[in-house]
Amino acid sequence: AVDYRQEWIDNYEKSSQWLTKQYNGDIALENEIMECVKEFVVSRCEVDNEAIEADNSFISAIKTKDAAIKEENERERQRK
Repeated sequence: AVDYRQEWIDNYEKSSQWLTKQYNGDIALENEIMECVKEFVVSRCEVDNEAIEADNSFISAIKTKDAAIKEENERERQRK
């Protein structure tokens, strides 16, 4: 699973950008859609606990990255 982390990140970012555009930046709706997709995949595919833990780690890393980007953007706005 870890071998595919960069591919997951790239695909996550593409899908996240697409969803953000489709739903006018409604982050709550985007998160709900992503959770539904996760539930669908887990229910349809054989997903072991290791993969679920890797996914949770991935989600945590993405949230940390998104928070850092948001914080940096806020600093840039305050400088202007």
